[in-house]
Amino acid sequence: MPANTIRHELGHNLGLWHTWSQYDYCDDTPYNQGCWNLNEPSTNPLCSLITNVTNNVMDYDQLCQSLKLWQSY
Repeated sequence: MPANTIRHELGHNLGLWHTWSQYDYCDDTPYNQGCWNLNEPSTNPLCSLITNVTNNVMDYDQLCQSLKLWQSY
C-alpha cells in the first residue's frame, strides 16, 4: 500500500474528513465540492478559484499530497 494512502487512511482514523466534504471541521481548508482531484478537468466553475487544496493529505490528489500529515492541518 502506498505511503500516501496510509497517511490518508490514518487521517480518517484520527477523525479527519476529505477536503471536499460539505464540512471537514478544519477551518483552514476551503470547501471544494466537485473539485476532489484538481489534476482532472472539471465543469464546476468554482474549481478555478481553489489553489491551496491539492497538497492536503485528506484530498484524493495522490500526486500532490503533503509528505507530512501535520503540514496539512
